[in-house]
Amino acid sequence: MTSATCPREAELLEQFAQGRAAEVWDSALQQHVAHCGLCREVTAVAAAMWADGRDPLAEHHLPTASQVWWRAQVRARFEAAQSAGRPITLAQGAAGAAIVGIAASVVGWRWIALPARAVRELAARATDADTTGLLSAVAPSPLGWAVIGACACVLVLMPLAALLAFSDD
Repeated sequence: MTSATCPREAELLEQFAQGRAAEVWDSALQQHVAHCGLCREVTAVAAAMWADGRDPLAEHHLPTASQVWWRAQVRARFEAAQSAGRPITLAQGAAGAAIVGIAASVVGWRWIALPARAVRELAARATDADTTGLLSAVAPSPLGWAVIGACACVLVLMPLAALLAFSDD
């Protein structure tokens, strides 16, 4: 691949090196730049670099060393507090899940006792002795239903509590 060159390219770069803007060049050079595609590209790139290099610190303010140190300390404290709070959040979630399970078992005592009574009535109406023994063995007491309900609530709510504890928000 061959690269195209223009004999006036060096003159263009010299004008930029001396700090002259394109508006103050002589008219022959301005006309050449208007007609030559390569010189037009060189002028565009050099003008952008010259404009950026005139005042490099005007828009960019670097923080001082003390500001960088202070921000690092604040971030380290924040991350330490966040990691220390995760087990506490997990314990609170587990306690909340247990409380919800116990509350569900206490509030739903009548609803839990209802299926137990229905199973016992079915067992009493059954004519076959084997079926009666099977149904009465399967039917838990109201306390058993409460324990099953509490365990179900804990099993459902514990993953949710763990998800909330370990999320970054």
